[in-house]
Amino acid sequence: MNNLQKLSVLSMSLLLTACGGSDSAEKTLADSTAGLLTVSISDAPMNNVDKVELVLDHLVMTDEHGETHQFPMNGKSFDLMQYQGADSFKAVDRLAIPTGQYHDVHFTVIQGDGNQGCAIENIDGRHGLNIEDGMLPLHDFTMTQDQHMSMTLEIDLYRSVWQDSGEYRLSHGGMYSIDNRHMGHLVGNVDPQWIEDCETEHADKIDNGLYAHMAYLYDATVTDIDMMVDVSSARTDQRQSPIALSPIKIHQDGSGNWSFSMGFLPEGDYRVGYTCLASKDDPVIDDMNQGQFQMFRDAGALTIEAGENGGQQNDHQCGSGGDTGNGHMGGHG
Repeated sequence: MNNLQKLSVLSMSLLLTACGGSDSAEKTLADSTAGLLTVSISDAPMNNVDKVELVLDHLVMTDEHGETHQFPMNGKSFDLMQYQGADSFKAVDRLAIPTGQYHDVHFTVIQGDGNQGCAIENIDGRHGLNIEDGMLPLHDFTMTQDQHMSMTLEIDLYRSVWQDSGEYRLSHGGMYSIDNRHMGHLVGNVDPQWIEDCETEHADKIDNGLYAHMAYLYDATVTDIDMMVDVSSARTDQRQSPIALSPIKIHQDGSGNWSFSMGFLPEGDYRVGYTCLASKDDPVIDDMNQGQFQMFRDAGALTIEAGENGGQQNDHQCGSGGDTGNGHMGGHG
């Protein structure tokens, strides 16, 4: 993990404000053996968006006895767009939690109305952002004595943000949380010839020459380009949508190199695809069968390793100089 913001939003005094069931939560928290909980939030970057402001209200969890504990976040806000790839915002820093099992763990948020609460900013201005069910889900966990549990909530904006009747919404479909001991980061380099070839072949599909170069990451069960599809909540062809996306950007050093990054990926095996037609990928529509989206290259298989303590950087070459997969064009018009 790089450049984690050194920000503690919850001190030990907040434990006295936790809410429980019929028994006193203050007594439970004061008398129990405890571990420490740290929760960070990161995102997969998104084009054409300047700011995604999240405003946290409470951290909520239910223990094994059915008691619900709430820890105030006091309207802590941050711009999610500032925490991309391997960077993350530390929302909760070493909060003492009694030992035991916890479920229904989540942050509640302050919904946006355009002036207050969660918001999204783009070329058209500032807009209220409504989060699905008013909360950001985290995974269940077990706290042991003297343990420091560190987890990260990863929010893939390409798969989560959508617009409905003029309102912006953030769904849970592109979110997951992970124990930081079991994740790694991916940095991919893309053959510049792929960029040039894709733009040349699909020049007739792009308005004003605005290509959207994107890396699509799939589960290892996707084994070739014909199995790679767009993001769609309306998919009926039994093919598997990507589990992560990242814009591919040219380096600003004049080298002509292109790269992308994806952070906080569960350790395991994956396959990556490349296209310059990401602007044709509407997350609500099956663009493979109903639109102009196409995957351009299969960039091959890769393995994400967490390393000894989690957070290892994994490098992958897409195209010349590395594993190129089968390297053929595919997709359906």
